[in-house]
Amino acid sequence: MKINMLFNSMLAFASEGRGINEILTMLQSDPRSVDILTGSEKTFLILFVAGLGMAVTFAVLLFLWFSISVLTSVMKTFGAKKAKPSQLTQVKLTEQAVAVVEEDEDEELIAVIAAAIAASLNTSIHNIVVKNIVRVNDHSPSWAKTGRIEQMNTRF
Repeated sequence: MKINMLFNSMLAFASEGRGINEILTMLQSDPRSVDILTGSEKTFLILFVAGLGMAVTFAVLLFLWFSISVLTSVMKTFGAKKAKPSQLTQVKLTEQAVAVVEEDEDEELIAVIAAAIAASLNTSIHNIVVKNIVRVNDHSPSWAKTGRIEQMNTRF
């Protein structure tokens, strides 16, 4: 029902003969002349302004899309060319070497953890006994890890 009324008002406006240019020049000369406009002219003017706003928004979005695509292609062409990795040599590790490294790392890790706990408790390392260390898998994404590292580095 409302669509019919809107369509009828648009037809009535079109038959009156006053175009958008005449209305706009009339409003430019005297802004108070909006009171003498008919209902269909006001409706047409509202639709015109809304359509113009949408067209400008769409044009700006197209411009942004185009400029981003151009910048992307420019960055790809002028970007640093990745060097092809040289042929990798295959290294075989024996079980003894791996086991020795893991034991040394564990001892160093225990010493570091004990030192950190002693420093935070303001006590000596001799007063602390490390009984068990359980590794916890960290499933957080790399950006979260990087953010934590950056936050810790900015504290000092």
